[in-house]
Amino acid sequence: MDKFFINDCYNNILYYSAKRKFQLATVAYMIHNVITKEELKDLTNLFEILDINKDGKLSYEEIITGFKNLLGEIKHEKEFIKTLKKIDQEKCGYLEYDKFLIAAINKDNLINEEKLYLTFRLFDKDNSGSISIEELKTLLSISSKGTEKAWLEIIEQIQKLKDLEISFSTFKGLMFGLKSKKPHLDAFVKFDM
Repeated sequence: MDKFFINDCYNNILYYSAKRKFQLATVAYMIHNVITKEELKDLTNLFEILDINKDGKLSYEEIITGFKNLLGEIKHEKEFIKTLKKIDQEKCGYLEYDKFLIAAINKDNLINEEKLYLTFRLFDKDNSGSISIEELKTLLSISSKGTEKAWLEIIEQIQKLKDLEISFSTFKGLMFGLKSKKPHLDAFVKFDM
């Protein structure tokens, strides 16, 4: 497996932000409804490699040990563990496949005009050119296993827009906010090519 890809996944997890619930719920929806299995192949393979005991979930130890085995010595390990705990909002000590995908996927590659437009069209069930809160609630509650509290946080973020309908340009702006703002740090000290 390509070490640059693995390093990118490590950094995506390291700089994951759980504060943007609406965008992350949309990413989950995109993973299940817009992204092809071929596009997820490398992430799925990485998950399977990290899942040492093959139970379909990744303990923190499996993730840390796996990245160390794949990359050699890793940097920012304490921060990485803190981020894993933020991703694991249920505090169960592991990440399931979906949460791993949402955290590890390269948002810069995922969030582009074409995929956002397709997602917007899927959300806009009545083809009105905007997405209502009811359309969002129906679609995002289906695609995410979130709690009522998480859903209320999503609605709160949307209502800050002061509109009950979301246009494509607003939707695109919200989603582009997930694009990389992380420093370009390497997770590993060195590796041989």
